[in-house]
Amino acid sequence: MDGESKYLAPHNLQILEIKPMKKILILFSVLLLAAGIMYSQCSFHPYPPTVVASGDLTGLNAALPYTTIFTPSSDGEFLIITNLVYDVTTCSSYGTLLHVTWTDTFGHDVGIQNDPWTNLYTAYSSQMSFHGVSGNPIKIYVQYSGASPGGCSQSYDVHYRVVQY
Repeated sequence: MDGESKYLAPHNLQILEIKPMKKILILFSVLLLAAGIMYSQCSFHPYPPTVVASGDLTGLNAALPYTTIFTPSSDGEFLIITNLVYDVTTCSSYGTLLHVTWTDTFGHDVGIQNDPWTNLYTAYSSQMSFHGVSGNPIKIYVQYSGASPGGCSQSYDVHYRVVQY
């Protein structure tokens, strides 16, 4: 017998002789199995972020009522990105508010809004990450006064993306 041999049995009963190379292969296999089990039980999502909803609403010139843009089929982490863009060639952006709402795990309606009520910029962008709840829709709506200082009316566009992690 080889001096490097070891036996897996009490009292030196020769049941299974393990050579040094076999030791390395068995150790590697056990470590690989353990890593696979740990990976399969991780709480993170193993896939890259995915755009689950997107839209471009253009040429609007009136208030936009509550509009569902996405309803999660399972709980998860989401990011919403919105852009409100104005046709300000003749008007200011005064008088338009974009709201994004969702229902949290406690049943409360929460959200974000673009707030250009008193500004004269051509675009507003917002983003927010949140925990979405299965079956609770993500909605947008726009308050619109239809006028800006000087009495002219304007049109606007709404662009949105919902990303799931």
